[in-house]
Amino acid sequence: MPQANPFKFGSIVEEPYFTDRIAEQADIRLVLQSETHLIIISPRRYGKTSLVKKVVATLGRPLIFLDLQLITDSSFACNFSSSYI
Repeated sequence: MPQANPFKFGSIVEEPYFTDRIAEQADIRLVLQSETHLIIISPRRYGKTSLVKKVVATLGRPLIFLDLQLITDSSFACNFSSSYI
């Protein structure tokens, strides 16, 4: 009988599925506490969102999360950023 996959993927994960990444959490915490910009680049489904959400939760800071993955109109980003940011 095949062993079940212990990892959860395809959505934002929290405990108990989010494990380790202690060094990455520390690095992100330092950047967010300094109030500078944070950019994380990696392939899809590597846990970027889960990682940032976990760190922000420990800081007690508000978080605005926008999932723009399905936006295909390039003018949306320009209009959004000029109107709201």
